[in-house]
Amino acid sequence: MLGHSWGAMLAAKYAIQYPQYLSSLILVSPAGFSSADVSEASKALNRKFDYTDQFQRTQIIESQDFKNGAPSAMADLMRLSFRQNMAKKDLIDSLNIFIPEDYAKRNAQLKYLFHDLRDYDLYPSLSTIKAPTLIIAGEVEVGLPATNKINQKIPGSILKVIKECGHFPFAEQPAAFDAAIYNFLLQLK
Repeated sequence: MLGHSWGAMLAAKYAIQYPQYLSSLILVSPAGFSSADVSEASKALNRKFDYTDQFQRTQIIESQDFKNGAPSAMADLMRLSFRQNMAKKDLIDSLNIFIPEDYAKRNAQLKYLFHDLRDYDLYPSLSTIKAPTLIIAGEVEVGLPATNKINQKIPGSILKVIKECGHFPFAEQPAAFDAAIYNFLLQLK
């Protein structure tokens, strides 16, 4: 099983709850393993915004499209935020950012769930993961401190930090990303 970012947290949760169905686990730029991690990563990401980025973000958030829940405005905001967490910022347009038409409605429903996520911590459960685990991260992504902690908590996990790379190794350094996965899977045979 492979999960990226928040998907890595979901994949780890699956590995904890259903270990019998998993032969291996690959966590790519893992995020959201604790509410404290989310807070720290958010602060670190905000520090990367320069004046121009801040201005651009304000323009998007104050736009009528954004206020009306237009998917294109949300995609613009995500693109701006994601760019801050990339080593190769010019590759931002290579990411396929899909926002469904009913995003605003879905987001309103999800707000009720965030109350349950205020104080959570997946770290104590990570030691129960038994599947061979590869963790891939970019050297400049804001979540690298948390990624190192995740690596320490999962027994026998392998951490591969890709140089000149941020939160999207599959887009920023595809050859190194593919090689890391290939070599990991080769070791499992």
